[in-house]
Amino acid sequence: MSQKDSLQKFIFTDCNVRGQLLRMNKSIGVILAQRDYPEILRKFLSELLAASAMLSASIKFDGKVTLQIQGDGPVSLMLAQCDNRQRLRGLAKWQDLPDSQQSLQELFGAADLLISIATNKKVSNYQAVVKLTGTSISDAIEEYFNTSEQLPTKIIFASPFMQHSEPGIQNDLVGIFLQVIPTETNYEKESWLSIINELEQGLERTDLQKENNLVVLHNIFPEHELRAFDEQPIAFYCQCSVERSKNTLKTMPKSEVDSLLAKHKIITVTCDFCNKKYEFDAEDLK
Repeated sequence: MSQKDSLQKFIFTDCNVRGQLLRMNKSIGVILAQRDYPEILRKFLSELLAASAMLSASIKFDGKVTLQIQGDGPVSLMLAQCDNRQRLRGLAKWQDLPDSQQSLQELFGAADLLISIATNKKVSNYQAVVKLTGTSISDAIEEYFNTSEQLPTKIIFASPFMQHSEPGIQNDLVGIFLQVIPTETNYEKESWLSIINELEQGLERTDLQKENNLVVLHNIFPEHELRAFDEQPIAFYCQCSVERSKNTLKTMPKSEVDSLLAKHKIITVTCDFCNKKYEFDAEDLK
């Protein structure tokens, strides 16, 4: 049974560990419907979108987190972006994708994972670039935190987003994010490893699709006291506009724009994220 798209933070009151439980359905469905994505790209893009929502939940200012994978393989680009209000969008670009290619390395080739955090005021922006490693999106994000940020992190996408044969019925994507809370003292490694072990065992006895968040957390971590915070709704949102599209044309050489207008009278700009079309004539571009 599908529940609303949401992200719920929680903390362990008996150790320095924080977490998130995420459910996504409708928001992913809207994004995947923009293109005829192969099944393997639907999986990886869904997980990258979920990861961007998880990371954006940690920023405490008006801004956005962008996760971007660029490589020299059949999939040249995959991008997921989510702001501090849990509004997200994303896309992937590919060509000549054989059915046999399934792994990250086969799909992206030699690739980098770019993680950027930008404020809406365009100041104090942060960007990190790491090599795409591991066999999954969660592996790649964990590696970034474990090596670049020195923060032990575990991400599990415990239930994939799946389209069923009956129209309108889908499994939620359910993700769980755990991370050591930064402190001045070293974290307790044994406590952390114990929680990870409980997570893996608890998932086997938990129905993620039917049970609500609090029941899920209790089933997975029965030996711990948790404090759960209010759920944050997640939704698809595209930032495209007439003005942004017009500015895109203004970055093109004037001779190229004039040539297009002379040939077609109207220039159509299509948003890569939502497929909305914006039309401009010569008067619009003066």
